[in-house]
Amino acid sequence: MQRRTQAALAGLVVALAATGGLLLRGCGPSSPVDGEVAGGSGELPGEATAAPAAPPARVRGKVMVEVGGAVEAPAQAPVDKDMADGTGPDGYDPSALDKEPGADGPPVPLAPPRECKARAWRGGFLLAEASCDAEGQFALDLALPAGPPAAVTVEALVPGHLRGVLTAPAQAGTEAVLPTLALGPASWLKGQVIDRRGQPVTGVRIEATPLPGLGEPEPWRTDSDAAGAFVLDTVPAGPLRLRATGQGLALSVVEAFAPEAGVVIVVDSLQDLSGTVVGDPALVARAQVRLEGSSLWPPIVQPAGKTGEFLFSDLVDGVYGLVAQVRAERPGEQEYASIPLENLSPGAHVSLALIAAQRVPVQVVSPDGSPVPRARVTLGYASVGLLQQIAEADDAGLADLGPVVPGPYVVRADADGYLPSESVAVDVGKEAPARQTLTLVRPGRIAGTVIDDDGRPVPEASIVVDADTLYSPGEAMIRARTFSALQRGGSLGVTRGAVPPIPLVGDDEAVGTWAETDERGDFSLDTLMPGRYRLRAVHGDHAGSATVIVDLAPGEREDGVVLTLGQGVPLGGRVLDGNRQPIAGARIELADGSEVTSDGFGMWSAGHRRGKQRIIIRAAGMVPAVVEVDLEGRATSIEQILQPAEGGLEGRVRDGNDQPIAGVRVTLLPAGELAPTEVTYTDARGLFEFSRLVPGTATLELDHPEYAPASKRVKIDKASRGDAPVELALARGWSLEVVVRATGSGDPIAGARVEVDGQVWAADEAGEVRAARLARERVRVRVEAPGWVGVSTSFARPAGGAPGTLVVDLEEAAGLDGEVTDERGEPVAGARLYVRTRDGNTVLAETTTDTEGRWSVEGLPEGDVTVEAIPPPGLADLLAPVTLQTDVRRGHVTREVDLRFDRL
Repeated sequence: MQRRTQAALAGLVVALAATGGLLLRGCGPSSPVDGEVAGGSGELPGEATAAPAAPPARVRGKVMVEVGGAVEAPAQAPVDKDMADGTGPDGYDPSALDKEPGADGPPVPLAPPRECKARAWRGGFLLAEASCDAEGQFALDLALPAGPPAAVTVEALVPGHLRGVLTAPAQAGTEAVLPTLALGPASWLKGQVIDRRGQPVTGVRIEATPLPGLGEPEPWRTDSDAAGAFVLDTVPAGPLRLRATGQGLALSVVEAFAPEAGVVIVVDSLQDLSGTVVGDPALVARAQVRLEGSSLWPPIVQPAGKTGEFLFSDLVDGVYGLVAQVRAERPGEQEYASIPLENLSPGAHVSLALIAAQRVPVQVVSPDGSPVPRARVTLGYASVGLLQQIAEADDAGLADLGPVVPGPYVVRADADGYLPSESVAVDVGKEAPARQTLTLVRPGRIAGTVIDDDGRPVPEASIVVDADTLYSPGEAMIRARTFSALQRGGSLGVTRGAVPPIPLVGDDEAVGTWAETDERGDFSLDTLMPGRYRLRAVHGDHAGSATVIVDLAPGEREDGVVLTLGQGVPLGGRVLDGNRQPIAGARIELADGSEVTSDGFGMWSAGHRRGKQRIIIRAAGMVPAVVEVDLEGRATSIEQILQPAEGGLEGRVRDGNDQPIAGVRVTLLPAGELAPTEVTYTDARGLFEFSRLVPGTATLELDHPEYAPASKRVKIDKASRGDAPVELALARGWSLEVVVRATGSGDPIAGARVEVDGQVWAADEAGEVRAARLARERVRVRVEAPGWVGVSTSFARPAGGAPGTLVVDLEEAAGLDGEVTDERGEPVAGARLYVRTRDGNTVLAETTTDTEGRWSVEGLPEGDVTVEAIPPPGLADLLAPVTLQTDVRRGHVTREVDLRFDRL
């Protein structure tokens, strides 16, 4: 057993009892109790209470400690820096973990602890707690139901000594005697829990686990006090992960390095999102409200109250979407829905008004026109977004999606064994739209063999693929599982807070991005989109192969690809710190994008390589290093010493009245590619601090909801106690109201895109936008809208702090409208059209034909243009592209710009 594992479990377990092990014997309710026993009266989660109370299960034990080995946490955390001297990774001696107590001298003397506490846990629930007597003995009485023995975790806590943990079988009416625990010296963590305003938060539960995990049955636990402070003084030295939870608080996870003082955990409050569904009372009573968001999986659907009220509680800060729907109770009945609301934040109260809604009928077919049963169909405002409607096609490939309110939508489909269809735009009006036909694409395939220089097949070689298309193998399975999860939906089993990786794939399944060769050296890449693929083989015992380029047409199978691995030499090395101690977990990045990690001895290996290599070596708290070597046909071992990152930066943020600002988000963006981005927040005094930085230059970005954002270029030097903080100021931002109207009529232009100094808004129904938190005295404004000519201007900040008003009149833009057909005059859906300048050098617009072969583009400048139509992927090998020239007149739409595909 490794010494670090021993330390984390109990230090050293000494069997001083004559039996030398765990004893289990009968005991009754009249048995005497040793020690002061507390708790143990509550029932276990998920277990019903028996009618007559079963006799308690007793667990006895004894705790001893090494004399003179305790290390106490400092009484107060340092004020002027995050870590006390000698703490953190620079004060960590991993070699101490490899030494047994007494290995360098006489046996370590043991004595009973002056203060000791024992606790019994089961499944994260505290069953009982007791203090040790003067001899270090304790007894725990556990209220367990009658039945077979249950595994209970017992921990012994002595301040300044490593926690002792044992798992014992406990059974009602019996007594378990644990081996005696001898606890060695421990390390410690000291810190504070605060909210976003920098105020302390009391009663927060902090759970700590070592990194990497050592298989502890229970984490270390403590609670923040009235000042938000917490202390963990029974933990092992080294990296730890801290999880902070509390009533009404979102989970917060930070990492620390024991011993360390001044650990700060920032927690966010959970908030509610409430609202009302507005409409006919009979409809409101049937309304279902759906919530989706960045911190919620899967979506929640719940019925509205009798008067339309709804409440989604305990939400983490994030971006959410809401929609209400009233589905038909009988076929043919009118359905209703609300306008979907996106980009909502918790804490708001919204209204969802019901209006008449329609369904979008869809048929999914294969490239030969036959229906595709069980195809997955998705309808939404965009290809990626919230509140998308889903449906599964029936045996005839038919599906109806909705109900949705009038507006522009995008519909697409995919199915097992096919590639996704082209996304088709559909406009939903007051009447149900025509049935949309979605044509799936036959997938392509690339297969081949990997050999070495002598022509022998190479098994277990990895195939690295770079493709023009964004689609990758394995995506179809993930889409299918995501679709199934959305279909299940509901409010049961909902994950709230920071969403973990969604388990779309089972533990026994593998979804590789690309392929690996089998024992014959063969590989296969399936379910590929049309496009260009660049293939390269790599293997630990060979140098990488040359890149082979394969161009795939729709449904094409390219077999017989051969990738030849070259002769290379081993490349590896060792990473050390300034004391020539090995650094475990250092990250070694190779120029081809691959990455390896150093082991416990600081050693790493990048396999066989050849030629010139550029290597970046990183480790936590150390200055990254760049090494360039030319292998020149011989094995190379690189020994790299990393120096500690001793840079530090302190600062203070104030407003225009020289008052400190709390809760400012401070982002440090170092120059260059090596140093990472750092983020922190100012406290109640407006102060912030960064430590363990790489010296050099960086940019500080400041952000606060009530002030205009700001940035400042700074220099990172070695931290010193006498350094004065960087003084920064934030100004109260000013606001600008932009009104977008049509030239001549003065009608508002809803949905216009308004950009003010890099911030973007969409105009509301009145054509208005309020741009807030503006910092510059004069801002740049750009207004665009489909069908209108964009306008750029500037606006100066009004005197006296009053908000500004800018009225922008847009002129109607030019457009084109037409139809695309095949040689028989049949409309072609999914054809791609490009509108270019007359010389063909500039693309002015692009679009796709709908299910009736129609297309249109807006916002074109006046002049002559060239229009090119490309057949959809499913027809690319049957029909030839076509081009024509036409003119565009400002303020007019040139109609009947029709194009016809000819057969190849």
